[in-house]
Amino acid sequence: MPLKEKVCSFLLDVVEVAKSHSGKNLPEAFHNILLDFDIEDKVCIPFVKSP
Repeated sequence: MPLKEKVCSFLLDVVEVAKSHSGKNLPEAFHNILLDFDIEDKVCIPFVKSP
């Protein structure tokens, strides 16, 4: 099966988050990684809001 038809998982980067590991800072750091690799429009991140 070609790669484009598989769900894939890769470690892209390891970064230091010098600020608090809050709900604001972690997504910002993650978004910066996506921008660095120019893949922000190729990633899907499903999430469920906790009660």
